[in-house]
Amino acid sequence: MLTSFEALGAASAVLQVISFAGSLIPLCYNIYDGKPTQEAQLEDYAKRLADLAGRLKARSQTMPQMTPDERLLAETAEKCINAANDLRVEANYVTRLCRKCDFSKAMHAALRATKHRNKIERLERTLQQCRQVMETELLFKLCKKGDAIQHQQNSNFGKLENDIQSLISRIAQGYTGIEDLLKNEHDATRSTIRDEGKRVRALVNNHPASESQSLPISTISNEQKRRLLNSLKAADMNQRYNDILAKADATFERTFPSSKNDSLQYLNIVNRTYDVLHENSVDAEHKRLSSVDEAWGNFTTWLQSEDNRVFWVRGKPGSGKSTLMKFFVDTERTKELLEYWRPGTKIISHFFWKIGSSSQNSLQGMLCSLLHHLLSGNDQVIHQVLTHFNITATKNSYNDWSDQELQPILLFALSMQAHPTCIFIDGLDEVSSKDGFQKVIENVNSFDQVKVCVSSRTEAPIANRLSESTSLELEDLTRPDMTAYVWNKLLIYREEGRLSKLMTKRITDILLEKAEGVFLWLVLAVNNVISGIRNDETGETIIRKLSELPGELEGLYEEMWRRLNGNNPVYRQAAVRYFRYVIEGRNLVSIVNPEGIFDGLSLGEVAIAEAFATGGDQRFPGNDLSFQELKEICQKTAEDIKVRCVGMLQLRISQNYDGFGPVSRDIVREPRFIHRTAHDFLVETEAGQRILNANDASLSIDTDVSIFRGIILLAATLRKHSPIRFVPDAALFICAKLVTKGYSKESVLRMLEILHDMYNRHILVHSWDHEAHSPSQHFISLLVQGSPFLDDFIEPLLKQQEDPISAATDVLRDIVGLKAVKENFVVSPALIKLIHKLLDLGADPHVPGLPHLVVQEHNCHTTAFGMLLIGSFGTYNWYLRLPYHKSAFHRMHKLGKLLNIMAQTCPNWQERLLLLKSLYSPLCLFQGGLHNNLGGLGDSWVTVEVNLQSLLIRALPLIPNPQLNDLANSFTDPFVRIRHLSTQSNRKTWCWRIMDQQPFAEFLTLMFSPIAFVPYQLIQLKSLARVSGNTKVTPEEEEEFLSQDTTCFK
Repeated sequence: MLTSFEALGAASAVLQVISFAGSLIPLCYNIYDGKPTQEAQLEDYAKRLADLAGRLKARSQTMPQMTPDERLLAETAEKCINAANDLRVEANYVTRLCRKCDFSKAMHAALRATKHRNKIERLERTLQQCRQVMETELLFKLCKKGDAIQHQQNSNFGKLENDIQSLISRIAQGYTGIEDLLKNEHDATRSTIRDEGKRVRALVNNHPASESQSLPISTISNEQKRRLLNSLKAADMNQRYNDILAKADATFERTFPSSKNDSLQYLNIVNRTYDVLHENSVDAEHKRLSSVDEAWGNFTTWLQSEDNRVFWVRGKPGSGKSTLMKFFVDTERTKELLEYWRPGTKIISHFFWKIGSSSQNSLQGMLCSLLHHLLSGNDQVIHQVLTHFNITATKNSYNDWSDQELQPILLFALSMQAHPTCIFIDGLDEVSSKDGFQKVIENVNSFDQVKVCVSSRTEAPIANRLSESTSLELEDLTRPDMTAYVWNKLLIYREEGRLSKLMTKRITDILLEKAEGVFLWLVLAVNNVISGIRNDETGETIIRKLSELPGELEGLYEEMWRRLNGNNPVYRQAAVRYFRYVIEGRNLVSIVNPEGIFDGLSLGEVAIAEAFATGGDQRFPGNDLSFQELKEICQKTAEDIKVRCVGMLQLRISQNYDGFGPVSRDIVREPRFIHRTAHDFLVETEAGQRILNANDASLSIDTDVSIFRGIILLAATLRKHSPIRFVPDAALFICAKLVTKGYSKESVLRMLEILHDMYNRHILVHSWDHEAHSPSQHFISLLVQGSPFLDDFIEPLLKQQEDPISAATDVLRDIVGLKAVKENFVVSPALIKLIHKLLDLGADPHVPGLPHLVVQEHNCHTTAFGMLLIGSFGTYNWYLRLPYHKSAFHRMHKLGKLLNIMAQTCPNWQERLLLLKSLYSPLCLFQGGLHNNLGGLGDSWVTVEVNLQSLLIRALPLIPNPQLNDLANSFTDPFVRIRHLSTQSNRKTWCWRIMDQQPFAEFLTLMFSPIAFVPYQLIQLKSLARVSGNTKVTPEEEEEFLSQDTTCFK
């Protein structure tokens, strides 16, 4: 029996409530996250949701409840009505919240925000459950495709309301997802809201006080766009992609079997490989080819279809998944087929690499990479991202981001794309931590305009999550391509007469059978065959050796090792050292150049380390290595790696070689494992651990010490011959590791003293300042930022300084300054302990000095105490986001105790600081001082001048400390004023120097409160800046004025 029109009307209303609530919930979250949100838009969405809930209630009351499905629909409708009404109440609360400007009310509202946010999360889960019931149970039962077609033929169909007609029509077309079923209704609803939003904005823009006709809400500078893109780009973002076999070298002949030429090409290889008289062999290959083509067809169909937005390429280790994914990304045929799905589809990709750097094997690395690809060359979307996400204003580098910050921005950027997007993600099994990864894929996949193709090994957790995705198993499909590979490799020996046609067939058959679809095994085994041919081994000998090779990669690695190095302890020890260098050094960063960071040990460092390890040349005491000697030992080491490491290591050119110069390229090549399986064999198997002598602790220490020597001597040598600069990060990391391994502290101290001397002589530089002529941080500041295991060396190194107390003061200012200007400034127990140690060593928190960043023409001189006060706002802002406040208040209490210790010795409470704040930045986040030139900041930045009295008073509500309260009550002259507001006009930045402070009193309060600015407040603030009496000047003029008028800015 067909479902009644009344029931379908109720179903349509349920779907609309679920879908529209999904649009309102993110707006509520935006307010709690401090993101600018149009108040009118929030009200419009809440009102529309109330209307939809009312319609659902009316329809559900007239719906018959004769069948179990209709009764379940009625229950679901009631849940949706209740959730919608509760959500509307929460939306009204949020709307009131974003209007608040009074500081005490804002504080109270912020503390209550978690409770209300949790309620919205519960409502979101309820609506999600209703959505699942509708999609997985009710819709299919209430109205199948055939039922919908019958309904369309009913004479009363044309009399139904538009949304019910649309639902039935979409079901008849085969759609099943809620977003697809409601597409027409969505378009109409959002169009209505957009029109209403335009009407509201027009009223604001035409208001005489707003002056917004000449002052857009957000004018984004090219510098802001450049800074955002740079912050998303890790130095090795594209390295894994570049390291994979190029499309021109790949042999995926059958991926797109779209023409007879493809089949003829493969069959021609078969005929040439096999004796043409063996018709049975050729016929078998014909049948195999048809089966392979059918499986590949799943992928080509997926590219063109609306069905199942996720495609899964699964396969064994070494089967060629990464090569195939790169082939998909690079080949024009992929883009051509995607045009059938959605014209103008853009392809972006990310390639994970488990044994690479953290940016190559982390969720953060993928999010940054995909965002960078989406935003590059897309000014409109960059502008929208910078406008809608305040947090972007504070990001300068890859390490400034967190996963939680990146995910909503990625989803927003995808939603704002003018074109459809197909995302290829290689190596899901290579993510270092899979927490949250599946949720990201699900969120990305929820967009109608997005497809996702992923690859991974067939591991149980991933298989469970992707079990319903369209997929292919790679090792079952690559026989044609593997046949072509073997043929091409052996062709020259056929032509030379060293292999007969029959022998070629026998070798090919054995290789393909033993490889079992694992391309890497085939590559290594073919190299073994070619080595035998070149050594004039007979065909039968080659066949016998092939038959003895293990069929699994791990067994193959072990057999290759045994054959080449097993009987020679000298060769074996050399190979083990090379393996250990690469394993221990793969995440070390020591080399920088103007184009980027070189991640991993270079051949030069390995060569010098090996020279020390073998004692073969004792002429390298420090800086006596000539450039010619360096090139010679690098060449010798490169040959040794090729011969001794059984093909498991290879030398590669990094993508960051630009700027090194032709002479240096060979020296800074990077030794790497040929594949992740080679690394895993050595690190994760018993056979590999036996090869490495993993239980020999002294060997591990010797490796670290040799790498340390390689780093410092290469740095000293290349400093004289190349623009390459070295940073101490890798060497400091090795020192910390040696401490944990029980290496003598006297030896580690000596190593740190060597690094200190090289840093002072500019052989080593800070990574932020690799082009500077002098170090901008004290070396001990770098030491304490690196690892807590090196804290015990602070005191002996400070005592070696000419003025230990002055050095301790500089270090304290450096480390507090580094933390205070970052949004995620958190007073951890380790940081508290470190600050107390420096205070005990005589550090003075009240001595002003230059900041930790690169010295510019004008700089804000600050104190550690002042910056710690500034940092208290960022700390509170961070803890405000935590679901539980017990830990938050405990740590804020510890911060209060630390500030109180410093406050008791403050000699000048009238000391003034310049604070920089983006009006788009979240809540009460400040940067301590002007460390950027004003011209590069762009739109909507404010510089606030404040003395320590006023700063402490404004921080007190965040810091529970009675002594500080008593101290603040004694203050008589707190001072705060806005110095200038930056705006943009015709892409040029201007500074409005504020003369009259009285109109800005309310905004000053808001700047120090945990509530973000909303758009209408920005309009008002900019309008006030333009009134008569304030002066419009260039950034350069303002910087010069501040340097003359402000004691801390010099």
